[in-house]
Amino acid sequence: MVSVLDLSNGKFGIEEFIDGSIFHCDSVVVNGEIRFVSVGTYLVNPSAYSPGGVFGTLLVDDAELVPRIHRMNAAVLSALGLKDGTAHLELFQTPADELVFCEVASRPPGGAIRHIIEWQYGFNIVEAQIRIDAGLPVSLGRSTSTGTCGFLSFYAGGGEARGIPPHRFGALDIVEHIEHQRAGNGLGGVRHSTDFLDSYVVRAPNEKGFVDRMARIEDGYWQ
Repeated sequence: MVSVLDLSNGKFGIEEFIDGSIFHCDSVVVNGEIRFVSVGTYLVNPSAYSPGGVFGTLLVDDAELVPRIHRMNAAVLSALGLKDGTAHLELFQTPADELVFCEVASRPPGGAIRHIIEWQYGFNIVEAQIRIDAGLPVSLGRSTSTGTCGFLSFYAGGGEARGIPPHRFGALDIVEHIEHQRAGNGLGGVRHSTDFLDSYVVRAPNEKGFVDRMARIEDGYWQ
């Protein structure tokens, strides 16, 4: 079918539905060299946002998968010719373990991803972009501790959300609470995938530990 379509005038696009996990790969590029890269997985499909729903992402360090994502990321950024700046790549991992490109943008990651990168690697990726734009030197980090870091965010509209009192943060391994001042009220639906009411950054020893903390935070937030 594709072989008989004339796409030369640019008025057509072809899309394919991909079933699988969704990952993001965030980079800092200086003088054409990828100086920093991290990989995370979305815990919820980014397109499945709804009033009262939750969202989150978790940094991953899979010894087999992460290098493959690094290679795809490097190939994509090379094809784009990005010389200086940050990049946010999204991709799928299919049930057959195939990595499929989704999209890429020359910008820092959105939502609360920058917060978990800062907690895990010790630098602010948004500040890195600003410094690059201003022609200033950039100081990048490496992982500052063992374990992993992720965030859990709540959308408005699921009832009366009271939030988690700070005195409970330690027991839940919450290291930062982000109260989003411009969040919608959820009455007309959630406006976009990062229309969060509250976000909580969580440290955990591993992915399983994060999932356990995530369940306890969900229970503590709404109850």
